Amino acid sequence: MIKDYFNKEIWRNITNDNEKKHKYSVMAPVDWRGPKERYEEFYTKEQLDYLFSHGLIQEYTPTGASWERPWMKKGDYYEFTDYGKKLRTWYASSLKDYLYYNVFQLWRIKYWWQNLMIKCGKHYTWQEYEGLDISQI
Repeated sequence: MIKDYFNKEIWRNITNDNEKKHKYSVMAPVDWRGPKERYEEFYTKEQLDYLFSHGLIQEYTPTGASWERPWMKKGDYYEFTDYGKKLRTWYASSLKDYLYYNVFQLWRIKYWWQNLMIKCGKHYTWQEYEGLDISQI
């Protein structure tokens, strides 16, 4: 609902203290899903209870992804629900960043422009590292 985007209670619970002080970006260090300990490190028990009770966070079932630890099982990971991701993105970023990255996606213009310039013959310094064998560094 639209009113959730302006709810102070949701804002207090979905952003951790460091994000409220703008110490890091939307995604770091608590990703959309990850180990339970990471969530417990950055959120209080009351915040986690609120997020679970309002359907903004849920337990994640391991799927065998490369970042998962093989000894952990269901209940050892948490993830934001789709609605929780939208609210987290809204509350944990500034209005400028939200519009730039999520609404208008203006960051794509840079990549489109670089591709066009490469086709026109421009050479960027980062291109020298493409296809480089890391063992040779």
